This record gives sequence, structure tokens and C-alpha cells, in this order.
Amino acid sequence: MAKRAISVAKGGFFGYLFAALLSIVGVMLIASVFFITGQHSLSLRVGPVPFMEAWNNSGGFGFASDWGVGVTSALGAVVGVGLALRKEQVRA
Repeated sequence: MAKRAISVAKGGFFGYLFAALLSIVGVMLIASVFFITGQHSLSLRVGPVPFMEAWNNSGGFGFASDWGVGVTSALGAVVGVGLALRKEQVRA
């Protein structure tokens, strides 16, 4: 029983980690492209979920990641737990 619980916890952790890293790398790549192309403002959304906002004006360049990165990471954890549970059911 403890091995199954540890396996499911690992699945959740690795799912969270994968989704968080993927989201952060995506935000950084888009911010880099934004900076290189010299756009004035950018708001990246997937449906109603905001991922990042960036601006480039006389005050300087900046970007901020929004709560979409956290939501994506949490969904990654849920998917990781689901996949780990499915794997445990196949083993049983």
C-alpha cells in the first residue's frame, strides 16, 4: 500500500514539475521573441487563462507571468496522479 501511495505521489510531483517547467520555458521564449522584435505590448492568453503580459515603452522593457502558469502546473499534477493511478491499476 505504501509503495502505491509513493508511486502516485511521484506521479503528481513529476506531472507538476513537467508542466511548470514547460510553462516557464514557454513564457521565457515568448518574452525573448517579444523583446527581439521590439513590440510595444503583448498579452498571451489561452482562452480565459492569462499566461503572461509584456511591455516595451520609454520606461523600459518588462514582463510578468500571470496565474495561468500556476493553473497549468496544478493541472499537470492532476494528470500525473491520474496516470500513476492508471499504471497502478494495470499492475494489480
